[in-house]
Amino acid sequence: MDHMILRREAFSKLKPSYFFSTIAKLRREYEEKHPDKKVLSLGIGDAVLPLVSGLKKPLESLIDQMLTQKGFVGYGDAPGWKNLREKIAVHYLKNVDKEEIFVTNGAKSSLLQLQNFFSQVKSVGIISPTYPVYADGSLMQGIETIHHLPLLAENDFYYDLSRAPEMDLLYLCHPNNPTGTTLTTQQLTKWVDICRERNIILIVDNAYSAYIQSENSCKTIYSIPGARDVAIEINSFSKSLGFSGVRGGWVVFPKNLKYKGGTSMHSDWTRFYSTTFNGANIFAQQGMLAFFNSDVNQQAKAQAAYYMDNAKKLKTWFLNLGFKVYGGENAPYVWVDVSPLDGWEFFQYMLEEKQIVVVPGEGFGKEGKNFVRLSSFVGEQDLKEIEKRLFEKPLHLKQWSSKERACR
Repeated sequence: MDHMILRREAFSKLKPSYFFSTIAKLRREYEEKHPDKKVLSLGIGDAVLPLVSGLKKPLESLIDQMLTQKGFVGYGDAPGWKNLREKIAVHYLKNVDKEEIFVTNGAKSSLLQLQNFFSQVKSVGIISPTYPVYADGSLMQGIETIHHLPLLAENDFYYDLSRAPEMDLLYLCHPNNPTGTTLTTQQLTKWVDICRERNIILIVDNAYSAYIQSENSCKTIYSIPGARDVAIEINSFSKSLGFSGVRGGWVVFPKNLKYKGGTSMHSDWTRFYSTTFNGANIFAQQGMLAFFNSDVNQQAKAQAAYYMDNAKKLKTWFLNLGFKVYGGENAPYVWVDVSPLDGWEFFQYMLEEKQIVVVPGEGFGKEGKNFVRLSSFVGEQDLKEIEKRLFEKPLHLKQWSSKERACR
């Protein structure tokens, strides 16, 4: 017994289950108790449309190739296919070298790899509300200090970084999940300038960049002068190509990034990456490569437009119901202020009274306590039914307030 492994202290700081797993569990429990009720979801941001038809021929051709001795492919280069990295560089990142692009299994695994790589840092900054993996992963790495930087409606969900305490790493989800909002190019420039002044490494999660409509915001941080000196960018095909199940994305790790003392980080990252990862699935890489064919690209853009049209409808409906509503213009998420209820109370109301799953905002940070997130990743027939359920009966919310229930 003296030689048993001790539990890592960091795990005791985590909540018992991952946020979205908790929501899935509550939904399952409700469905088991009410098998006659069909539950619809505006919850987890998962693609619902099938893969675009233009992927069929490229994927079939790779299967045919792999069935031959001459065409069989085993392990590949950990950073990914050279031609795929070249396509990403030309299409998205015109001032980035292919050697700085690393093909991945998607945003979440990329984040965890980066958190492992930077596990020596002492302090990180995380905008709040935001994707919970930034905080959870930092806690798992034993980060001593986590600064939560509030995004508030009264400030148009912008945080003045000049007010921030000292930190080593800073996470930015752009467009923001869950608020669905973006920063302007001018605001992003201020962030980059401050990171350069303070030697902060900025990790930009750009997974929803395909949905940015505004000409006043940029789709990659490397459009900002000086960003290559401080910023690492993560992107994903989960939402832009419906690859949430297939898995695929990339990380840009610029050669400009330096440690204290001036040593380049890029060679260490390349060594780390090749040690911890054998390369993305070749069928995923074939699909990602096909994305840059004009027919596949146009089909993918049509799917993104469908999801954004859903977001516009959801925003309009909840505005018409009398809520304050944000986002839904540059990202597939709508952020709804449900005050005086908190997000969990509204979640319970929507599940029990409307059989619709929404996401309580508190799961993204304490600033989301009185909000819920709506996802526009929903099929056409389900969306019609959701509209019907929202408006067929008035919303009676007062009785769902914890204060109101305590008085009864």
